[in-house]
Amino acid sequence: MRLVVALFVGVLSVMLAGCSSSTSPDAAPTAELEISPASGTVLTDFTLDASASEGVSRALQFRWDWENDGDWDTDWSSQSTMTHRFASVENVTVAVEVKDGSETDEATAQLALDLRHGHVLATNVSPVSATWVLGNDGTHFWASSWNTKRIYKVDPATGDTLESHDPPSGWPTGIAWDGTSFWVTDYLVRGTAICQVDPATWQTLSSFPVQYSALSGGLASDGEYLYHGSNIYDDVRSNGATGRIHKYTTDGTEITSFPTPAGHNSVCGLAWDGENLWVSAREADTLYVVDPEDGDVLRTVAVPDLARDVTVMDDHVWAICSDFSEEYRKIVP
Repeated sequence: MRLVVALFVGVLSVMLAGCSSSTSPDAAPTAELEISPASGTVLTDFTLDASASEGVSRALQFRWDWENDGDWDTDWSSQSTMTHRFASVENVTVAVEVKDGSETDEATAQLALDLRHGHVLATNVSPVSATWVLGNDGTHFWASSWNTKRIYKVDPATGDTLESHDPPSGWPTGIAWDGTSFWVTDYLVRGTAICQVDPATWQTLSSFPVQYSALSGGLASDGEYLYHGSNIYDDVRSNGATGRIHKYTTDGTEITSFPTPAGHNSVCGLAWDGENLWVSAREADTLYVVDPEDGDVLRTVAVPDLARDVTVMDDHVWAICSDFSEEYRKIVP
C-alpha cells in the first residue's frame, strides 16, 4: 500500500512540475500579430489578428497603434482581432500591445499600400457597345448599353458577356447591388423610376418614382439606403442650380439630399466603397469621394478621361471613361 502511494505521489509531483513551467506567475505575456492581406489599397479592409498572443491570464487585454508612432489609437479591450483601413502611408507598421493585468508585450507587423491614386492598372475593351452604366455584384460586372438598352453580365477576367436582360422599363441609367437584389434607375418620360429587380429572373419586385430631370444618373446602395443623382439641364442652369445626390429608403422615402461635388450640374455615376460614396460628374476628369451623410468632399482622384460611371470591386475603382466608351479601366482608388 505504501508503494502504491509513493508511485501516485511521484506521478503527481511530475505533473505539478510540468504545470509550473508554463503557468509560473513570473511568465510575461507574449504578443503575436498577423495581418492579412499583406498588401492592398485604401479600400482594403485589413484583418489584424493578435489572437495567438499568450499569457498567464486568460483575460488578455489588447490595444492598437495603427501607425506604430507610440500614440495608441484604441483603449484597452479584450478584442484580439480588428479590421481597419489605412489611407496615408505606403509601408505601414502596425503595433499591438498585450497585457495580462500586470506585464505587457508588444508585437508589430507591416503591410504595403498602393497609393498611386488614379493610376490605371488595366484597360479592357468593353464587350458592350456604347457602355453607359457599370455596376457589380461582387463577382461580375453588370453593364448597360446606350444603343441596345439591355443589361449585360460580364466576366471581369475575360470580358465575355455571360447573359443579358431587358431592363425594368426601357432605358437604364444606373445599377446597384444591395447584397440581395439589384436596383436599377430606369428613365421614363420626364422622370425616373428606381426598381428593385430579382437577380435570378430579372423581374421587377418593387419600384418608386423620382421626379427629376431626364437622364438622372448614377445609383449606389450601402446595403440599407439608396443614393441617386439628379441632373440639371440648360433651362435652369442660369438660375445657379446644381445637381444633387438623394438618399432614399428602399420604399422611396427621401432621407436627405446634398449638392453634387464642386457644383457640377449632373451626376453620371455613383458607387459605394463600404464607407463612402464615389461620384463621377459629367464633364469632369475627377472622381470625388464624399461623406454619405452630408456630401462633404473627403478627397479627389484624377482620372485620365471623363468618367462615365464607376463601380468599386476588389478594392479598386472601375470606371467607364468618356461618353460612349468601349473601354473600362481598373484604377487605384
